[in-house]
This record gives sequence, C-alpha cells and structure tokens, in this order.
Amino acid sequence: MNDSLKTWFDTGKVTNIKITFKRLNETTFSGLLQATSLYDENKNLLGSNTVIFDLTQMTDEKIKEYEEFFRKANNKLDEIKEKDYEQLDENSKSEYDGLKKCLKCFPQLI
Repeated sequence: MNDSLKTWFDTGKVTNIKITFKRLNETTFSGLLQATSLYDENKNLLGSNTVIFDLTQMTDEKIKEYEEFFRKANNKLDEIKEKDYEQLDENSKSEYDGLKKCLKCFPQLI
C-alpha cells in the first residue's frame, strides 16, 4: 500500500495494483486498486477517485456488469462534455476531469 501511495503522489494515479485488504471483521481479500487524482482550479490536490475491485468476486458475469456500467458512465460523461461542461463550476469540472481520467484506467472496459 505504501508503494501505491508513493506512486499516486508522484504521478497522480495508480492502476491495476493488487493489494490484500483487511475488512473490519479482520478477514482479508485480494483487491485491485485504481485511483486518479482530483485537483482544484489552481492545481491543488483535492483527493482522488478510487475504485477497489474485490478480486474474489470477479466472475465473467461481474466483469460484463462492470463493462456495461463503465461504458454507460463514459457515454454519460461524453454527453455532459458536449452539452454542459462549460456551465460547470470549477469544482464540478475538476470532478468531471477526474472521472474521465479514472475511466481511462479501464480502456478494456469502455
């Protein structure tokens, strides 16, 4: 996890990082981490869009569900870019930009 944080601070993103996570009940699961930084209009770090996939639940059916979800999300963001992006405030634009960057981490899904 420390290596992932270092990569995130250095590059603004981490993609396809396998990590063992611990649940509140102390059990563990293997997860796949994806994170993309969010910045304000002055390029100050606000946080990240982070996705953690529980690899123990990755079935072919789940992958198809994720593909459909990410495809729809990407299409909706494209619609926003065409119609509404210029009317968004700076925080909303930052969130939009972060989501688009996050989706680019999953080219195989969109």
